[in-house]
Amino acid sequence: MARRGPWAWAVPLVGVLAAAAVFVWLQRDTGSTVELVERESSEVHSLELVDPAEMVAAKDAAREADKDAAVYAPGQVSESASIDGSTAATPDDKLAASLPPLDVAGVGQQPLTDEAFDALVERLRADPDLLAALIDQARSEGDMQRLERLLRVLGDVDDPAVVALATELVYSGDPALQGLGLDLMKRVRPGDPDVLASVSGLLSNEVEGQVLVPALTALAIPGGTDDGTRATLASQVAVLTGHSDPEVRRTSLTILSRWSNDATYTPQLLTGLDDTDAGVRRAAAFALVGHGDTSVEVQQRLLRVADTASSGEPARRGAILALKRMPLDDATRGRVLVIERGLDSRPLR
Repeated sequence: MARRGPWAWAVPLVGVLAAAAVFVWLQRDTGSTVELVERESSEVHSLELVDPAEMVAAKDAAREADKDAAVYAPGQVSESASIDGSTAATPDDKLAASLPPLDVAGVGQQPLTDEAFDALVERLRADPDLLAALIDQARSEGDMQRLERLLRVLGDVDDPAVVALATELVYSGDPALQGLGLDLMKRVRPGDPDVLASVSGLLSNEVEGQVLVPALTALAIPGGTDDGTRATLASQVAVLTGHSDPEVRRTSLTILSRWSNDATYTPQLLTGLDDTDAGVRRAAAFALVGHGDTSVEVQQRLLRVADTASSGEPARRGAILALKRMPLDDATRGRVLVIERGLDSRPLR
């Protein structure tokens, strides 16, 4: 019988230990699997117990909560707004919702800093309800100082409601309010048909300089006006170049040059060069700077103003500038430069 080695007894022992380890591992894994299956089965059964009608109600409640959050919670807008047929939130809506409530009764009570002014204008552009409330404040405001502050803010908001307010002020019958309304028109929507219609009516019916001057300045920027409206307004302005009030004549000459650049109203501009009022002469001379009519007659009249001391230096400077921008012959250009050097070399007073 063969003798066994000293370690022969360990072989069976290793086999037994390995079998025991496999058994233990299988038991643990089986238990985990059973636990997982039982947990998943429990979750499935718990879902099956939910009434479908309750799920629909829960979704509806969630949508209503989103809507409330968009109104009351800053910066929150319902993501389901477009799902239930409502209008999706615009960037302006989001901006308006993100800002705290504003008491319009306090706006304009004190002067605004530049930063506060710009922030308020942006908010008004984004919030139609706030804009309407501030316009109502302006309509009922009796303090002229606060009203002016409100109108300065509203003048930077491009909205038809502001144009309507300006028109209302213009036709108030109160000269002070008319002036504020016209100033507001000047700053909103250049070329707006409603603004131009209001101004045209004033130019046709008013005779007082305190109304006509602000009405004319409301036309300072023609904007994208159609040719027919431009021609009508230019003809109305041209009539006022002969008004008895020098300030009306000065303003109308300046505005006329912006609404008509051809030879149609050259006679009115040339007449202004000989006006008895120095301010009117200056306005007429500068109205011809860059003008489309560069005829010999216009050049000769401007040259005479430039070379006449009694015309006044402002008018002479305007005439020289107008001439220098015209296609002059060499002799005339040389003469203009000599006149200009003479004005430049005069001792300061």
